[in-house]
Amino acid sequence: KEAEEEQGTAGGEEIKDENNNPGPIEEQDIDFNSSNDFRIEVDLTKQKVFVYYKDNMIRKMICSGGAGESTPLGEFETTKKIEYFWVDRFNMGAFYWTKFYGKYLFHSVPFDKNGEMIVKEYEKLGSPVSHGCIRLKLEESKWLYDELPLGVKVIIYK
Repeated sequence: KEAEEEQGTAGGEEIKDENNNPGPIEEQDIDFNSSNDFRIEVDLTKQKVFVYYKDNMIRKMICSGGAGESTPLGEFETTKKIEYFWVDRFNMGAFYWTKFYGKYLFHSVPFDKNGEMIVKEYEKLGSPVSHGCIRLKLEESKWLYDELPLGVKVIIYK
């Protein structure tokens, strides 16, 4: 429930950033072609992802960063996209991978061999439980994958 309340979209709903500043941009007014106009910030303390367009927050998403294996801190850039990948080592797969550094990615919550979302993993959103990647709801990882160009700056902090 909290995950749904924390999520925001630019589609007509007013979004406010952490300083209570509104993000008054409608999605139809966003040029999704220029990576320089976007910035993705990940606050690992709050387990939140914020997407900015020209310094206006257009999306706020709950996430799960790394637990045992820490998510790297610093400034990175999105470099590659993969629609789906299975990881034998973890016995799970995920959709809509957007790579930002080495083996670290934004991607959906995990899915099992049958292509079913692993509900117990979905329910952990908002807690650090991943192997270092940034897990998002399926629809949020798809939005990031579909809408944002490669080359977007990613800033990860605690």
